[in-house]
Amino acid sequence: MAFRRRRPAAPPPYPGEATAVTRVEEAIPPAPPPENPWPWLAAFLLLVIAGLVVWFFVFRGSDRATVPRVVGMHDAQARSRLNHAGFNIKEILGPSARPSGVVVSQAPGGGTQLKKDQTVVIHVSNGHRPTTSTTTATTTGATTTGATTTVATPMVSVPNVTGKQQTLGGGAVEAAGLVADTFPVNSSQPAGTIVSQSPAAGTKVEAGQSVRLNVSAGSATQPAKSVPNVVGQKAPAARTALWTASFTVHTVYRSGAKAELGTVLAQQPSGGGSAPAYSQVTLTVGR
Repeated sequence: MAFRRRRPAAPPPYPGEATAVTRVEEAIPPAPPPENPWPWLAAFLLLVIAGLVVWFFVFRGSDRATVPRVVGMHDAQARSRLNHAGFNIKEILGPSARPSGVVVSQAPGGGTQLKKDQTVVIHVSNGHRPTTSTTTATTTGATTTGATTTVATPMVSVPNVTGKQQTLGGGAVEAAGLVADTFPVNSSQPAGTIVSQSPAAGTKVEAGQSVRLNVSAGSATQPAKSVPNVVGQKAPAARTALWTASFTVHTVYRSGAKAELGTVLAQQPSGGGSAPAYSQVTLTVGR
């Protein structure tokens, strides 16, 4: 009887050993949504705008400057301040309660943005008080408000000085806010007498305008007189000094002078010499 060897049975699995192979697929996260480009685009646009603003103010805005406030300053200081800021200047003399040479108003006003090399107009006191002013008052309930308007270049009446002595007549013309220019003429009237004037008495002219006074030099040769040195004096005082010394006076102006406004910069003939009485001395005055 033949025996068949039996194969040993497979050993039982160890506890916890898997009996089957299971394929586990790793989970793949979903792709992120596409990024929103608008924030980046907005930031880029802001940078472009900021760059344009900087370019405008640095390159295009460099031709503009702020007009300095010069009201209340003396003429020389105001001119220096405006020139330093890059502006041209036009001065207008006129009557004011302020001292001679003081800036009483300006156009455009201080703080205005203006292109460089533009002109700033300054109104400067000539030392004469205004002859006219207009005051208005408005009352509302218990409150009263007032406003005073001063005309920059008021019209004044030329006084009648024909027949007066040069010193008195010239002084009356200047007291009215005008400039007396005296010229020697041959006349039978006593030397120093005003024989005619232009404009005529009663004519309305702008304050600060010159009035021509023809002064008799007499009918005989006049003696030599010592010419006062008036360089550095204010023009009205210089004219009075020369009239008192028996000279006629013609005033000319020099624009852009460094000396103070209204000051005598030069005279011809020079002070210290001599010249015939009632001959004319020409004064060059800063304007």
